[in-house]
Amino acid sequence: MRSQARLPDPVAAIIISDQLADRQSAAPDFLREKLAIQDLAEVMSDHPEEILPRLVRTGMEICGAHSAGISIFEPEANQFRWYALAGELSTFEGATTPRNFSPCGVCLDLAEPTLMEHPERAYDCIGEARITVPEVLLVPLGVKSAAASPIAWSG
Repeated sequence: MRSQARLPDPVAAIIISDQLADRQSAAPDFLREKLAIQDLAEVMSDHPEEILPRLVRTGMEICGAHSAGISIFEPEANQFRWYALAGELSTFEGATTPRNFSPCGVCLDLAEPTLMEHPERAYDCIGEARITVPEVLLVPLGVKSAAASPIAWSG
């Protein structure tokens, strides 16, 4: 279900979220999921400072993504900052993107999982980094009144 948010034409053109319903899901691996949840619970209990990197790596591995991370909205600066990046885009750890012109901002505006194809076509900040992103899946999360958007980049 697409939000009624009005998006600029170049951004609307790269959103392919409707394809998510048509993609075949992998068979559930309940043991793997159970072990991942147990591992995350143990890390959260024993080493809470390591939970975000472990969550990102676990999600990336289970989904088969090439890269993943969490973007946290910083309202005072009106930007997102990338945390716990893993995989191909790990060099962008700590980088920022503007709230009102970024894939993460669109994901929060739409308030639903958002799949984009080649976001570098609509976002200069990605293109200027000289990277190609075949697809990016963003999922909005709420974290104690802060907005966060995990990202999983795949190719």
